[in-house]
Amino acid sequence: MTEGGIGRLLVASLHQAIADLLPTRLEFYEAWLHPTGLRNGRIGLAPLAAVLSFLRLEGEAYRLVTARAGEYAAEWTVGDLAGVRRSFIRAMPKRVRARLVMRLARALVRRTYGGSRAVVRWRKGKGMVDIRGSLFCEVRDRVKQPLCEFYASAIRRLMELFEVPVQVDTEQCRATGAGQCLMAVLVHLCVLIGCATVAAAQAGPPAPPSTSLQLVIPFENATGEPRVYWLGEASAVLLTDDLLALGAPAIRREDRLRAFDRLRVPPVATLSHATVIRLGQVVGAAQVVLGAFELQSGELVVRARTIRLDTGRISRELVERGALSEILSIYGRIARRIVPDSPVSAEQMEQGYPPLSAFEQYIKGLLAEAPEAQIAFLTQALRLSPAFQHARLALWEVQTEQGKHQEALDVVRAVPAGDRLARQARFLSAVSMLHLGQAQAAFAEFSVLNRLAPDPALLNNMGVAQLRRGAAAPGGRPVSFFGEAVTLDGSDSDLFFNLGYAYWLDRDAQGAVYWLREAVRRNPADGAAHYALGVALQATANAAEAAREKELARRLSSTYAEWEAKQPGVNAVPRGLERLKLGIDVTASLRVDAAVVAAEQRDQRAIATFHLERARRLFEAERDEEAIGELRRTIFLAPYESEAHLLLGRIYLRTGRRQDAVDALTIALWSDSGNAAAKELLDRIRTQLC
Repeated sequence: MTEGGIGRLLVASLHQAIADLLPTRLEFYEAWLHPTGLRNGRIGLAPLAAVLSFLRLEGEAYRLVTARAGEYAAEWTVGDLAGVRRSFIRAMPKRVRARLVMRLARALVRRTYGGSRAVVRWRKGKGMVDIRGSLFCEVRDRVKQPLCEFYASAIRRLMELFEVPVQVDTEQCRATGAGQCLMAVLVHLCVLIGCATVAAAQAGPPAPPSTSLQLVIPFENATGEPRVYWLGEASAVLLTDDLLALGAPAIRREDRLRAFDRLRVPPVATLSHATVIRLGQVVGAAQVVLGAFELQSGELVVRARTIRLDTGRISRELVERGALSEILSIYGRIARRIVPDSPVSAEQMEQGYPPLSAFEQYIKGLLAEAPEAQIAFLTQALRLSPAFQHARLALWEVQTEQGKHQEALDVVRAVPAGDRLARQARFLSAVSMLHLGQAQAAFAEFSVLNRLAPDPALLNNMGVAQLRRGAAAPGGRPVSFFGEAVTLDGSDSDLFFNLGYAYWLDRDAQGAVYWLREAVRRNPADGAAHYALGVALQATANAAEAAREKELARRLSSTYAEWEAKQPGVNAVPRGLERLKLGIDVTASLRVDAAVVAAEQRDQRAIATFHLERARRLFEAERDEEAIGELRRTIFLAPYESEAHLLLGRIYLRTGRRQDAVDALTIALWSDSGNAAAKELLDRIRTQLC
């Protein structure tokens, strides 16, 4: 075992998996998986052993992290393959394909560590994989569960990417005391030779439906030519607009950036295929578009590929070229090749193109970091093309962020009534009015737009305007508008927060509790919602749950402890917490925030489930203090997991803490009124107390 044999593939995949699943612990692990070492590929054996050792102490999260790392390693391995080799493997019959994919798996194992090998033996559609020299299984003391999940997940994901249905099981592991690490790979022959295969062979490779949601990633500047640095972002903006013009739903730039920010992904850096696939999955896309561009003797050459996320299939390369002045039409041709069946003509697409000089200034304005530079570029874009309304809306956003609300209002008011962005401009002008304290005028504008076409963002902002106008304002109660908003969009946690917050301001604590519960169910990481819920619960004499909600809020941010410090002994929520919406007419399929939150919740639920299972085993072993620790982790990740509160109540009862048991069981019933075990135990305790 030599330290020089540690593969960058292993280190990078572990780092990314920890960032995904244990983000609050990432800084701790970066003491060993430090960025400089990642770039240089110089992580030693001792630091890696430390990382794996500490990961095992995380409990069941170890298996989650190593499984996710294995998936990343598989995706990156496939992404690094030459297109010809990928196509060759996919063209093979599935029985042969499975063996070719296992060759990739063997190469992957070698890339993780110089001393690791995979020996594969096949018999009647079943492969036995002997992993030799696994770093994951180097432990001093035997463990109960195998530690080879990295390799099992990598093999499983490799097979998925090449559409080979398999079952991968770890049969032996050296960490458990066995003499070897042995995995069984069972290829499902009934699927390989059944009618589905015949039909697929007749139909050929599936084409993405025209209604599939597209995510376009900024293209790579292949030669690093500084003159066209702006074309990376321009590629994504142009292709997205072209796809939308052709009738294919695509994720807008602002939603893409919001998703990148939530997932801590750099918005313009070159991304691996695995990261791109993960991003697409998180935002709910069906297909991702990525590519590169370069200048060759003054000619622009653009190369693009698509990745189908349901199959992992990467398309053949789409290449278009032309003079630099033909940028807009070059990307238009790429878009048409992605959506070839669109009835929209090339002439119709080109009608929406701005002059190239104005478009360049617009993109540079989007990319500029300093607000002054952003305003200068966007203003120049409007000078060159006063009818370029996208630049006008972008300028509104910059000026709004700088607090220049009157200037922002003046900018969007210049959008003509007949323009296709006129409705959005009127919406943003009303937002500016709210910022300027013109709540009555803003409410009137939102109302007119909502009468023309109801929208949850409009109804939400009407509620905000009414909150700011005061209780006696004519036009309707804020809770009415927020209630209509959640009826139209039941996935946006902000709408539920506003509804619960409005009930609290109306001095209806029970209503506030109900709707704030719904807000934190949809977004468990919403600290303000947890704190407001805690305040409302305390007002309804639910002290135990109130304390828990406030503690969750304080764990999520120090802001809430500061609120309490400013008003010690006062049970109140500050004013001004209502949330404005800045996007209008966003169809449910394109609501990226909801998709990102849902993905985060899936990860949180998975980790919470593992902590709960570990707590159950500790409870059975009568290791109560350790079980309580695991249950607190579970409740932090899943505040309304009734079974966790029930188990906590059982532990408190066993250790003589009857009142704590009553509180925990009460919360278990609040979380799930159908929890019969919690009800029975709570009734029994109360009978004994009487």
